[in-house]
Amino acid sequence: MASDLKHAHVVEIAVDEEHQHKIVTAMNAITAMHHHPLLEISQSPGHLLLLKIWQREEDLSGRRIALRETRMDSIKRDIFQLC
Repeated sequence: MASDLKHAHVVEIAVDEEHQHKIVTAMNAITAMHHHPLLEISQSPGHLLLLKIWQREEDLSGRRIALRETRMDSIKRDIFQLC
């Protein structure tokens, strides 16, 4: 293992300002996640259960809306073809 380290090469990659900005933005997002209110809610078992129920309801509502939008698009296409 020690002999492998002797033959290892370290390559330094220059980072331009654009990539540096992306890295800083990503790090800020990660920091913000640590202070997110849902993190505090998820630490309480009762609140976590309510959060999961709310997320499930939100998902079901989103699916219903998507289904209705798909149906409306189909009807609009049929009407357009009739005209």
